Amino acid sequence: MNIDVRRLAEAANVHAATASRALHRLQAEGWIRRVAEAQGTESATWELAHVAFDTAATQGETRPPFASSTLRLHHAHHDIWVWREGLGGIAERIHAAWQGGHVSVIGLVSATGYSSRCVRAWLRYFRELNLLTPSRDRWDEVAVAFGSYGAMVRRAQSHLVDRLVRDWWDEELSWRKQRGKRRYRGPGRVATDPQAIALPIAAPSRTRYGRFPTRPNGKVDYPLARSLVRSHMQTSNAA
Repeated sequence: MNIDVRRLAEAANVHAATASRALHRLQAEGWIRRVAEAQGTESATWELAHVAFDTAATQGETRPPFASSTLRLHHAHHDIWVWREGLGGIAERIHAAWQGGHVSVIGLVSATGYSSRCVRAWLRYFRELNLLTPSRDRWDEVAVAFGSYGAMVRRAQSHLVDRLVRDWWDEELSWRKQRGKRRYRGPGRVATDPQAIALPIAAPSRTRYGRFPTRPNGKVDYPLARSLVRSHMQTSNAA
């Protein structure tokens, strides 16, 4: 299957770099294998590998799986569990196990693989925050208090900007390779034609944004490109 790291990160509520490292770790451990490399804007293609379990292993699973991956993803897909601004992945896993019926410390340790000390500490914190509830409305309130509310939307928007900048750069390269093209040193159309801003997403990137920005030394200016794309998105949404 085609796996876009950014979409995978959004689905699992983790950073794109975390999702990328996880894929490579799973590949190294033999759980998945890459059958086609990423090319341009196309993500790499992966497939599940058949893992031969070692029945002679003496160490048990340190991170037991949950009964339903769908329920786990639904639980994890909330701003309160994001890293840094929110409570993070350890809290999410313990809370998901609690919500799944493992209400005792022993049960939570068995379900999550974390130490009893870690589990007790998080349970105390959940009680302080009144988070020992399946109510997502309460989760929203805590996320607002922590400043993490909307973090997943902002992450998705950032990923979209990344994709649009990549599309813009790919089109820029194609344009630069064309022979006999007309060179125009003046402002790009997007800077002079208000209607260009309202063009649909399918319009060519160079029509929407103009030439790809470069620094005085001729090197591409990705930060400025991201800023221009983000500004264009905000203008289009406001229109």
